[in-house]
Amino acid sequence: MDTDKGWSAQLEALTEEHEPLFPAALMAREERMIAEVKAAGTADGLAVGERAPDFTLDNVGGGSFTLSSHLQGGTAVLNFYRGQWCVYCSLELRSLLEIQPTVRRHGAEIAMISTEPRATAVELATKDPTRTPILHDADGAVARAYKLLYTIPADLRSWWLQYDQDLPELNPTAGWTLPVPGTFIVDPDGIIRARHVDMDWRKRMDPRDVRAAVRRIAAEMIQR
Repeated sequence: MDTDKGWSAQLEALTEEHEPLFPAALMAREERMIAEVKAAGTADGLAVGERAPDFTLDNVGGGSFTLSSHLQGGTAVLNFYRGQWCVYCSLELRSLLEIQPTVRRHGAEIAMISTEPRATAVELATKDPTRTPILHDADGAVARAYKLLYTIPADLRSWWLQYDQDLPELNPTAGWTLPVPGTFIVDPDGIIRARHVDMDWRKRMDPRDVRAAVRRIAAEMIQR
């Protein structure tokens, strides 16, 4: 993470750099899609205080990851990302990898979850010295359980194809569905204690807020 810029400033810089590359008509339609998905309320994500659905997913770095088994030893930070083709996701992933050692010192583990192909996720895993769990949610079933999955409208698909965003090729098992970017911090009791879910993919949870939530849960566990 660029320590010379705050998190919001880094996200805004990406927007200033990339949005001018696309036609105004496309960006206007993207904004309408954001509003439509938010209005539908079908991909708002689970709320703070809800129990996190258990799951087992393939860890592309080796083995598997079962949420309930992990929670027996600490807190889980679950990050759902669209794919490494998304520049905002790439920034977020790099930032989370940077804080993983600190998060682990507080008894927590960050796990990244996506529908992107296993081979693509493996590329990320091989570059990661922290061996962060990178989980393959092949058909989006876990994203759906966390109320994150949505479908790209038919009239937007031709636009995406023009800019080499062929989702059925990038995410073959999920087709034109994607997870809303979301981060859930789940305590050892399996309860969601903090979260950030926003259909506007330009907005992500500040890594400093992730660290703060993990520290808070760790302090509470010590006092029990």
